[in-house]
Amino acid sequence: RIRAHCILLSAQNYKVQEIAEICSVCRQSVSNTIHAWESQGFSGLVDKPRSGRPKKLTPEQEKILIDKVEQSPRSLKKVLSEFSKIHGVDITLETVKNSCKKVGLRWKRVRKSLKSKRNPEEYERSKKLINKLLNSYNAGKIELLYFDESGFNLVPNIPYAWQPTGKHIEIPS
Repeated sequence: RIRAHCILLSAQNYKVQEIAEICSVCRQSVSNTIHAWESQGFSGLVDKPRSGRPKKLTPEQEKILIDKVEQSPRSLKKVLSEFSKIHGVDITLETVKNSCKKVGLRWKRVRKSLKSKRNPEEYERSKKLINKLLNSYNAGKIELLYFDESGFNLVPNIPYAWQPTGKHIEIPS
């Protein structure tokens, strides 16, 4: 964005030193940007690949790490310690989090559900009864109120886990 801004200012006949002050960069950076634009066009404004520190994990190790996260999505520290013991690679919790994000896992709340414990016949019968009550309410025959019998706890237990984007982990309530 800054490089494009330098080119626009140059086209408006600003001097290199003025462009450098406006964009808060050194004079040489402005000069290099203008030269790259004149010689290469748009491709001259794009960042070139840079060297960096080699990755600590091989692609195979990253796949193993993600498999371990999927087996134990609520405890990255546990995954990290097991992985370090087995593979002898010293990585940080941030590396594990970045690997999870790279494959599309997100840290979000686990849903509590009773789907696995419900009786399908009774559930369908209850759904029909609720629809019947809603129809009576909409017709103005009854007053309908909802309330919660689940109980309350002063210490909230809100579990979180690494989950694939768009999917949810459900645990029994």
